Amino acid sequence: MNRVLQWVIWFAAMTVVMRWLAKSREVPASEQSLVLQYPRAILATGIVVGAMFLVMAVASFVAPSGGPGVAAIFLIFVALGAYLVAEYYVVRFHVLDDGLAYRTLFQRGMLGGPTSRGFPGRRRRSGSSSLAPDSEFMSRRCFGTCPCWPR
Repeated sequence: MNRVLQWVIWFAAMTVVMRWLAKSREVPASEQSLVLQYPRAILATGIVVGAMFLVMAVASFVAPSGGPGVAAIFLIFVALGAYLVAEYYVVRFHVLDDGLAYRTLFQRGMLGGPTSRGFPGRRRRSGSSSLAPDSEFMSRRCFGTCPCWPR
């Protein structure tokens, strides 16, 4: 009976966490949201993973059956949690009139540029400074399901 209860609790916890992560991705896109960044769920995941594995690393280092080798394996996962936190604070994508300016953890740059005509499928509305999606491009290229385009 304890085994069944353990799996039911695990399944319920995973369902709640996965729903929370999926809901954090459902931010409605608008024409005003031209800066793309990670949702807060990525930050929370990085902090929880880093803290949990840091506690495990310390506990395994002081345990008689653990040692530095086991602690080193847990510290690798601490580094992965720290990487998620760093990605949350650094990575940004800015949609501009003439391209996409991006900044990742290790590089920054511009796709498109001043000499290009902008993105395929993005064109200005007449008399407006905002960008509008080209429906022909979306149906041909993204099949209307691409999350990066406003609907």
